Amino acid sequence: MGADIRMQGPVAVIRGVDRLTGAEVGVWDLRGGAAMIIAALRAEGVTSIFPAKHIDRGYEAIETRLAALGARIIRVDPAGSRQPDTKEGNRWTKEPEEASPETGSQQEADRAGTPPG
Repeated sequence: MGADIRMQGPVAVIRGVDRLTGAEVGVWDLRGGAAMIIAALRAEGVTSIFPAKHIDRGYEAIETRLAALGARIIRVDPAGSRQPDTKEGNRWTKEPEEASPETGSQQEADRAGTPPG
């Protein structure tokens, strides 16, 4: 995803970067999974996070709750269906934004912190 993370002994030193890029990422615990969802929502492009089972342990229907807040997030099964199932292969995928002149100018404005004009 492009994060600048370096290990110094047992400590992870994380430096901010201008942009994160979508990627396929694996998660192995609950809090790490939640952190990856947050990073994915901020990243440019599509991010797939798997397996979903670790995040599901502590955050029931997180994709539904985040979508209600405006997040472009869906749950897909390993075959690519958008229907949730109970298999361990579930993943969350940030949906790509549809290209349009309005969306593009709004995205740029959001990044710059200014209203589109």
